[in-house]
Amino acid sequence: MYYGGNNNENTQTLLAKLFQPVDFNATDSLTVYPNPTTSYINITGASKLLVSVYDSNGQIVRVPIRVNGNSALLDLSAVSAGIYYIHILQAGSLATKIFVKE
Repeated sequence: MYYGGNNNENTQTLLAKLFQPVDFNATDSLTVYPNPTTSYINITGASKLLVSVYDSNGQIVRVPIRVNGNSALLDLSAVSAGIYYIHILQAGSLATKIFVKE
């Protein structure tokens, strides 16, 4: 890739932006339970959480989520049975957890 100026320098800058270091310790502290579930999922972490839910097609699923600092409660009672993905952003690190709704 060439964006003008020094080709090598610009490529290094672009790669540095694309490949940021990830703090895996931040996501190691996550607990997601119960799995499988019939109605609710609890999530706890070490710091403030941002949570979103996706179906197996990658579409966002709108569910009531109650976040209280480092914990969240997802109400899945109205969601169809299947496999879902939870994206959890915590301390600048993104974790994806899989759960089964029975």
